[in-house]
Amino acid sequence: QRASGRVRERFPRLLALAECYEYEQIYPSGTGLELVRQGFHAVYDKTLYDRLTDDHMDNLRGHLLGDRALPQGHLCHFTENHDEDRAAAHFGGRALAAAVASLTLPGPRMFMWGQQEGYRERLAVQLRRCKREAADSEMQQAFGRLLQALPLCRGTWRPCTARGKGAWRLLVWAWRGPAHWTVVAVNYTDVEAWAHIDVAELLADGGGGCARLGGMLSGGGYE
Repeated sequence: QRASGRVRERFPRLLALAECYEYEQIYPSGTGLELVRQGFHAVYDKTLYDRLTDDHMDNLRGHLLGDRALPQGHLCHFTENHDEDRAAAHFGGRALAAAVASLTLPGPRMFMWGQQEGYRERLAVQLRRCKREAADSEMQQAFGRLLQALPLCRGTWRPCTARGKGAWRLLVWAWRGPAHWTVVAVNYTDVEAWAHIDVAELLADGGGGCARLGGMLSGGGYE
């Protein structure tokens, strides 16, 4: 704590991020919280990466929306880094959904070079070179829209309630900004899903019982 305090005095804009994996054979549960207490701003949320990989909606939802040992904003989210396969290869057709789910949560966000382009060849970072690949134009455009939408994911974060037959397939939360709501809905399954999302608070802030929603990724609008 003494060292981190001195570093902050000299570099006030420094973000201290801990690569901490809470597996019993590596670090026991609670290590991340202790690191934050010691002065780190955030720790890796490798558990989220694992839950997105496991493809078990109850476990994924429990990690995202359940009680957390760390306060909001102290987990760093990612779906690609140099220790893992490329997201496009690892998650396949769910690579964009995984990115939306992880990058619209509170806390620091990590991107890998070439992730937006949908590169699939794993990088050997110690070689400082990579194989040339053609970009996936569809992923490039969709990821670009996601990056443009991320500045809207600021303010107060809260989970949203989804009801209906397909609700279990959806992950839904919202950000309350100074003059708007940003609602994030992710279908992390292989089929289409329909559900009713409770936007009563959004309507209450609208003043007229009507809200206009614009689709940041898919386009279109709703009222």
